[in-house]
Amino acid sequence: RRGGRADEEQLLKIVADQVAIAVENSRLYGDLARQAAEEESLVESSRLLPGTLELSEVLQRLAEFVATLLRADGVRIWLVEPPARELRLQAWAGLPPSAGEGEMRFAPGEGVAGWILEHGTSLVLSDFKDDPRVKYAEFESFLGVPILLEGRAQGVLVAGTQVRRTFRGQDVALAEALATSAAVAIRNARLYEETERRLRHTETLLAERQTLERRQAAFAEIVKELAAEDDFDRLFALIGRRACELADADTAVISLVEGDEIVQRGSYGAPDPEGFTRRRKIVDSRVRRVIEKKRPFLVPDASRDPVWRDSVPVRKLGFGALMEVPIVLRGEAIGVLGALFKTPRTIHEEDAALL
Repeated sequence: RRGGRADEEQLLKIVADQVAIAVENSRLYGDLARQAAEEESLVESSRLLPGTLELSEVLQRLAEFVATLLRADGVRIWLVEPPARELRLQAWAGLPPSAGEGEMRFAPGEGVAGWILEHGTSLVLSDFKDDPRVKYAEFESFLGVPILLEGRAQGVLVAGTQVRRTFRGQDVALAEALATSAAVAIRNARLYEETERRLRHTETLLAERQTLERRQAAFAEIVKELAAEDDFDRLFALIGRRACELADADTAVISLVEGDEIVQRGSYGAPDPEGFTRRRKIVDSRVRRVIEKKRPFLVPDASRDPVWRDSVPVRKLGFGALMEVPIVLRGEAIGVLGALFKTPRTIHEEDAALL
């Protein structure tokens, strides 16, 4: 019996060893499968993250990748904003941020995100809420890694869970690898945005220069035409037409001061010339302020202007904006040149200066 018992014990030991080997093989297989899936995901991220030059889309893709790969309940991406190098929340996935968290700014060293930014190293907290650096305790466990570009932290990637969990070394390595891949994509997106901004600025300057050159040429032509014209009616019509061309206006009206009255002497493009009062006392006219102040008045939205909103040109003829420019001779206002626009629009001082 003693020999039989020994045989049984030996047999049980063999079976236990086989079970242990099977369990270990299963664990190793699971680790290898998980590692293979993570590596495949890293390859996928390296392909997709640089696939767009829109910074917001890059960050959103990164947040969703991290949430999936780390099985996190919430992911936050904080980026540095110059000049103070404060962290600001730029993207998230999973558990949405609280209203207060979305408005927070973290200076280097402030909060757990600021600590990661200042030290440029990863941080794992299994008991997140117990850490004195925590500002918003929305997670139970926490993993944060710096987003490094050329050795300097440009942001912080955060993953958290709502149940207690110990993030493994593999989790940290995976998050750091994703952050490294994202850093390059973020840099490219920012370079693209800056290039686009400069291009738009250049295009704006070019358009302004072309407009100025066109107006200068038109102005020179106007001077020649005015010098050659000796008929007042044709002269006023010419002034109106050229004023519309210079200001890109729909209608122009020229009125002159005669004693204590303001008298319309010419117009161009008026849909109904009778809609403009021909003669009126200056004190009762809508251009009184122009004559008295001897300066232009710009009305970008005539329907809101207390002087013009109830007038015939606005209420009946449908004009939406206008410029009133004084005609000054030897320091005295001798008339008013008005440019009218069908729709409300932004009017610049430079436009009035041309007239």
